[in-house]
Formats: sequence, C-alpha cells, structure tokens
Amino acid sequence: MITRNIAAAPWCAMLMGLILYAAMTPPAAAAISIAITNFRGDWDSTVSYSAGAIVTYGPQSYIAIVKNNNVVPTETDAWAVLDAQGAQGAQGAQGPQGLAGATGATGGVGPAGPAGPPGPAGPIGPAGAQGQTGNTGATGSQGPQGPAGIAGPAGTPGTNGTNGTGIPTCAASDAVVSYQGALVCKSTLPRYIANGDGTVTDNQTGLMWEMATGTVGTANPNDVKDVNAIYLWSGTGSAPDGSLFTVFITTLNGGESINPSTWLGINASPGPALPTIATGGFPPLRNC
Repeated sequence: MITRNIAAAPWCAMLMGLILYAAMTPPAAAAISIAITNFRGDWDSTVSYSAGAIVTYGPQSYIAIVKNNNVVPTETDAWAVLDAQGAQGAQGAQGPQGLAGATGATGGVGPAGPAGPPGPAGPIGPAGAQGQTGNTGATGSQGPQGPAGIAGPAGTPGTNGTNGTGIPTCAASDAVVSYQGALVCKSTLPRYIANGDGTVTDNQTGLMWEMATGTVGTANPNDVKDVNAIYLWSGTGSAPDGSLFTVFITTLNGGESINPSTWLGINASPGPALPTIATGGFPPLRNC
C-alpha cells in the first residue's frame, strides 16, 4: 500500500517549491520533490495538467503530482490536497444598511379584475333644455271609416211657411210641375236628384240613370258599376251583343241573361219585363 502526505508551507514558500514525501511500507519510504509550476484556476476536464499545476476544485486546492488529463482532483494517484477548507467561522456582525436602489421600471398593466356589483341608482338629474322641434313626418295612410255616430236629438220644428199663391207663373217655354208637394216651374228644379237607391233622375228629361261608383282614374274590375268601366253595345258590328248586355245587364240581374230584342216591347220572356225605351231622350252616343 502506498500513501502520500503533503506538508503545506506558507504561500510565499510554496511559490519556491514544495516537497512531497511518499512513504512506502514495507520495506522503506521514498520522498518526491515537485516544483509548483503555476496556478491554473478551477479544474477543467478538457485541460491537460503537468506535475506541479495547482487547481481549485470545490472548496479545496489541489496540486498535480503527475501529468494528467480529465482526472478528477479527488483521485489521489494524480492529485494531492494542497489546502483544505477550514471550519466555518462565526457569523460576523450585520453591516450597515445599504443605500436604496433606483426605482425599477413600471410593470405592465395587469388584467382587468371582475366587474363589481352595480351601485345604487343615483338621483335623477335636472331636466335638460327642450330640443328643437323635428321635421313633420309624412302623412300616414287614411284609416278605415269609423262606425256611424249616435243620432243627434231632433231639431226644433221650423215655422210654418207662407201660404202659397197657387199655380206659379212660368215662361211660355217652361211648364208647371209638382215637386216635393208643391207646384213649381220646371226650370227651377235642380237638374239631377239622387233617389237614394243607386239611381239619379234628370229633371229636364225625366230619365233615371244609374249612379256609377269608384274614383275616376282608379279602375275596379270587380265592380260593374265602376265609373271607369267601358261597355260595348255590339261585339260583332251593330247587333246588341256587346259587353253592355253580356256583362253589365246580366250582372245587375243576378246572372240572368236578357234578350236585347225584347227591349222595344213589353213582357219579355224568359227575362224580366222592361219598359219601352224612349230613345229621343238620350243624348248622342258613340260605340265606345
């Protein structure tokens, strides 16, 4: 068995040299002298160390006793302890507090926290100034006609009129007629009188006419009495077979057709009886 001991001298003496003694038992001990070559700092596994090189490894210093490479200093065949770490000394007194460091940079804004519960409603503020009146909107469509109102009370009876003077005096071209219970000159009558049954009487000719319905310019094909409707006397030339008979007269009679040839007679069959038409009372007509 071979053992090696290293006697450490003060650092100033170690710079001059270090004698290593190797004792061999049995039968005798041998002394090895190794000169300190240089201080190589921390041990590095990639560096090749010659004998006498000093390194630090952990808390201790080692000296190479032979040339080696990638040999951990704790291996005693290549390294010897030069100085070992002493026991930890007593803790020194606390030093004075250092100066305050500079303020660090402001950190980034953190994520927003969850919304808190809504607070109580505040008091109602004062009313603001009234704004300007806006533009008048477009006129809306006319609504449906409302129901008829309640009949009003009867009016006060009027005073009796003056007694008539009998038969009025009319012009030679005029005639005396009875109108609403009185004798009047025919020329004083209104030209047309609505009879309240969908007809109107012409007081100058004595003829009764149908009152058309609807609005001029707005046709209603579903109403045979529409003022915009046009009916033909003839569909073939001059014979009375146009839409006046096939549509207009037939619709007014509830779908029952009429033989136009019976219009100049009485008791037409199978259609209803019709009076004789006084053609002289009609104004000039055209086949429209």
